[in-house]
Amino acid sequence: IRVESEYGRGSRFTASVYLKRTDAAIDDKALRGRSVLIADDDEITCINTCKRLEALGISTEWVTNGREALEKAIARHAAGQDYFAAILDLKMPGLDGIETTRKIRENLGNTLPVILISAYDFSEYLDKATTAGVNGFITKPLFLSRLISNLKRFLEVPEPAPQEQHTENTPLYTDR
Repeated sequence: IRVESEYGRGSRFTASVYLKRTDAAIDDKALRGRSVLIADDDEITCINTCKRLEALGISTEWVTNGREALEKAIARHAAGQDYFAAILDLKMPGLDGIETTRKIRENLGNTLPVILISAYDFSEYLDKATTAGVNGFITKPLFLSRLISNLKRFLEVPEPAPQEQHTENTPLYTDR
């Protein structure tokens, strides 16, 4: 923080903040063609989330309650076309996000990553949600960079190619 002041003319305050760049340019190529299910009792949230993801080449479907989300996830699984991930609102009428996750786990196992979203503080729900099988948490308002970062966590990371081990006795080059 820097302050410049001149009597009779005024003061000037300058603050410099150094931030680490994380996803400066969202690299969405690895997520293109994937499909995501969104369940939120607020249609506007569903529509806006879908528009953001579809602009990146991600296929989306949305529903306004947990029961429909469960039915869609089961139907896609039975057809061999699982969703890449599901984004469920914490507080929905009927089946909330945690109970929907529990039922998804009962029917599909742990293969479908589930991200819980909420405008509320998650702290009192963390243990219950984690026990139910929730894989991640995002708070509203939903920022695209945070959403993409969470989805990227579920991409399969290829194993690095084994590298040749060099010891003190292993020559680094040969004269052939």
